[in-house]
Amino acid sequence: MMYLLQKISFFYSFYRRAHTIYDVHSPLLSDILLPLFYGKKPKTGDIEQRRKCLSKDKRQINKTEYGAGSTLLKGKKLFVNKMAASSPVSSKEGFWLALLADKQNIKTILELGTHFGLSSAYLISLNKNAQLFTIEGCPETAAIAAETFAQLNLQNRIHQQIGPFDEILPSFLPQCPPIDLLFIDGNHRGQPLLYYLHICSPFLSANGMIILSDIYWSEDMKKTWNLISQKYTHFHVIDLFHFGILIPRNNEKGDRHTLSLIDLKWKPWRIGLFQ
Repeated sequence: MMYLLQKISFFYSFYRRAHTIYDVHSPLLSDILLPLFYGKKPKTGDIEQRRKCLSKDKRQINKTEYGAGSTLLKGKKLFVNKMAASSPVSSKEGFWLALLADKQNIKTILELGTHFGLSSAYLISLNKNAQLFTIEGCPETAAIAAETFAQLNLQNRIHQQIGPFDEILPSFLPQCPPIDLLFIDGNHRGQPLLYYLHICSPFLSANGMIILSDIYWSEDMKKTWNLISQKYTHFHVIDLFHFGILIPRNNEKGDRHTLSLIDLKWKPWRIGLFQ
């Protein structure tokens, strides 16, 4: 109950400050963000079918946890169907990932936190030229993800690493091609998140974009997101509540943008006529 009340409080604060896409005047940001709200929905029926299969999977696995862990599921032995119901990205979030990754300049994607592989599948569902490297700490969770990739015929484009992020990243990053998109959806604690950003940032490509999941997971994550928003001044900062996005400014003229964005249907009066 306390977790739910905290989430409601976080969303209320987000809602009060949120703008809509009509408040985005940067051509760079409009190009990236407009499809999230008004673009055509990607056809991802095969991924959604896999989600349904996982929701009916009554196998039990041993969960190895290195991060904050689930707020709903406790214990080391967990059922796949219950994990599938509470942890993976939603369909809407999956659509957003697919659209954000569908850019010509995105060839290499690094994901921290594979879970059952649904987010991985979304990330390369539209961008057929991208290769995805994904790291998962729990071996048995990673095994379920491998089944997902095989069923979706993605095993040749997705490369798995298994183990704690802290142990894998120092040796993996120097061998990885320049990262065009970094998606972090694991651990869910502030200090580790700052470390992952610190160690991965030098390996981003010139146009490398960062997506952070669950930025309102806890008070700790919320404070860390605020710190990141202030610290990474060479990025535009976009808060979608579900995701935090850092978009490199590069040589774009004009001000740095720090925006919280919500769908127009939640603030229909913000249509750009009375700014």
